[in-house]
Amino acid sequence: MMWERVTLEDGEKRDQELRGEYWGKMLADGSVIHRAGSSDDQMSAQDTIDYLLAKEAHYPLQIQRELVKVNKSLQETEAGRHLLHMLEASLNLYKAKATRLKSLTQEELGSNWELPKDILETRAPPKRDFTSSSLDKRRPETMIEYLK
Repeated sequence: MMWERVTLEDGEKRDQELRGEYWGKMLADGSVIHRAGSSDDQMSAQDTIDYLLAKEAHYPLQIQRELVKVNKSLQETEAGRHLLHMLEASLNLYKAKATRLKSLTQEELGSNWELPKDILETRAPPKRDFTSSSLDKRRPETMIEYLK
């Protein structure tokens, strides 16, 4: 390896140059320098991997913190509230489109024509357990009712 031919003094000088000139911004943003030994030094490589794995374990997702540490239900989490908002917006959009379609159809076919009621009818879906894998992903109102 190249570093085996470098004196300790030159190595320290190069280290300071790298830290200041090249890696300064990364270090200021929280990066960490982890030295690795020679190619036959398996322990230093393992130490680096252990450091990275341990570091990742300290960053749970917000929804994980809310569900586990704060003991919120899904609908109380930020993600659950956002999902509910998005599903309600989608449902309202589809209802508006269905109403507009009915209006256009009646204009074309005459005012006596009626759209079958079951097309515009919004059925109240059964409440379902979050653990159920049978949530009907095709019907936004199913998830909305669950999240309420």
